[in-house]
Amino acid sequence: MKCRERLVAKEKWRFSLRNLPTGPGSNSGLQQKILLFFIVVIFIPTVILLVFIYNMYLQFMKEKIQLYTHQMVKEINNNIDSNLKIYSRLTLQIYANKEIIENMKKEHRDFNEQFEIEKTIRAVLRSLINADRYVASAYLITSDHTKYVDGIEFPGLDEEFEEYDRIASKAGGRIVWLPSKEHKDYFGKDYHIFMAVREIKSYDGTRVGTLILVLREEFFADIYKEVYFGENVNSMILTSDLVIVSSMNKDLIGEELSDEGYLQKIARIEEGTFVQNSGAQDFLVVFSTSQITGWKFVSIIPMKDLLKEVWHVRNIMLLIIVLFIFFLFLLSYLFSQRIIFPLKKLLAGIKRVEEGDLNISIDNKHNDEIGRLSRSFESMLTRVRGLLEEVREKEKLKSRLELDALQSQINPHFMYNTLNSIKWMAIINKQDNIKKMLNALVKMLKMAADTSQELITVKDEIELLKSYIFVQSVRFTNFKTEYHIPEEVLSYKIIKFTLQPIVENSIIHGFGGSDRFGVIRITVRHRDEKLYIEVKDDGVGIKPEEVDALLNGENGTRYNKLGIRNVHERIVLHYGPEYGLRIRSQFGEGTTVTVILPVIK
Repeated sequence: MKCRERLVAKEKWRFSLRNLPTGPGSNSGLQQKILLFFIVVIFIPTVILLVFIYNMYLQFMKEKIQLYTHQMVKEINNNIDSNLKIYSRLTLQIYANKEIIENMKKEHRDFNEQFEIEKTIRAVLRSLINADRYVASAYLITSDHTKYVDGIEFPGLDEEFEEYDRIASKAGGRIVWLPSKEHKDYFGKDYHIFMAVREIKSYDGTRVGTLILVLREEFFADIYKEVYFGENVNSMILTSDLVIVSSMNKDLIGEELSDEGYLQKIARIEEGTFVQNSGAQDFLVVFSTSQITGWKFVSIIPMKDLLKEVWHVRNIMLLIIVLFIFFLFLLSYLFSQRIIFPLKKLLAGIKRVEEGDLNISIDNKHNDEIGRLSRSFESMLTRVRGLLEEVREKEKLKSRLELDALQSQINPHFMYNTLNSIKWMAIINKQDNIKKMLNALVKMLKMAADTSQELITVKDEIELLKSYIFVQSVRFTNFKTEYHIPEEVLSYKIIKFTLQPIVENSIIHGFGGSDRFGVIRITVRHRDEKLYIEVKDDGVGIKPEEVDALLNGENGTRYNKLGIRNVHERIVLHYGPEYGLRIRSQFGEGTTVTVILPVIK
């Protein structure tokens, strides 16, 4: 009976399990629904609330930061104005000295008189310079263009005196502040300076000259750099024409900025704050106008520097959301496992039954619907196993009858070959070896006659094989046998007379018709709950078209196809189609027959 036919009984009891929902989507659907419920009802509203709170906090902090920076800028501007008022009052010292005013009005002076006047004026100018460290020099230009100077002298200013006279005259005695420029002193050293210009008049209102107070630009820088807004802040002072009077970037001093929109906004408005986008980031622009000079103090601060603390809060909120997600998934997982895990166990059991394993047990002691379903399924499997056992006993009975028939085919063939060997031994020479051969023969016939014992140990099978090989070695002397058998497999059990037909083919057909000397290697190994017995010879080999004939029972081969086929079918009948013989042969080089058996201890 073919193997497929012998499995019909099992197939009758395999229910349409493939129609049951055992795929990954089946047991995950309920779990996904539970998780979706947690996400929709708890997670999404919570995240929306956290985002709303964060946005409110961010807006609040932006408003507070803008208010704070605006107040700071105003305070800086007031501080600058307070110091500029001091310089304005210094310029009034000329008016307090009547002698200087009168001397400046004189048109004709002799050398001595001129020397005394210059001495007096220089003393006053020196007092102006010594009043503050930021005063670089002081110039006094009379109406007849006589120049008096003390402090650092800048030759380049001489060319601009006429312009300064015009500006001072137009101001009518009020001080005028002129933006920074870069000038060199007599030694070629560069200075960034700005100036205070005031027209000097006598008590009768007659114009007598112009006072020019030259101040270092560091005056502004030292004031606004005391206030720290961040590393990437750019603070500057601009005129109404957007000329840079002072800047943290010294290279920009004296430059006129381009007419951009946000600069026009600064020029139009006296003070304020706004956020300006520039490329990939936003900047906070804060400005305030000086009441003394009309110049605007401007700070441009990256928002990311101002909102560092807000980013910390944002990172904390993100961490909270991540932890919340983790605990939410953990909670949903634990909750769903109370329902999903028993279902998975049940579906896994059904899957194993679908694959043919009916010896399963689903441990579910819960009294809910899933537990009752699991117990009902186990009860059904118990009934199925009982029915299959009945079918299996019937199958064993049929197999026993077929095995007996196959065994009856082996014995006459074996006895014929053995007796034939004894005949050849007697012809050649009468020796004591005949006794040994008869003892080996009796041992094999005794084992063959014992039908009560189907399985024997690997050790006993090897002993029988050695007896057979001894008998054959008398007739065929051109081979030897090597054994590679681990100690632990000797107690495993196999069907008796499994190896004799295979070795017989190696001796008779591998070496019997050839004068070559060969080796038969018998190797046993254990892997993946299977026992592999390999019989390998280096004989003449088998032609490819004759390999399949050995196992399929086709006629026309010169080999012991009856014995080989019987061994193969006996194994398949006992254990199924995944076991049996596998033959590999290269004609002219040798043959390897591998016996695949289950591990039976």
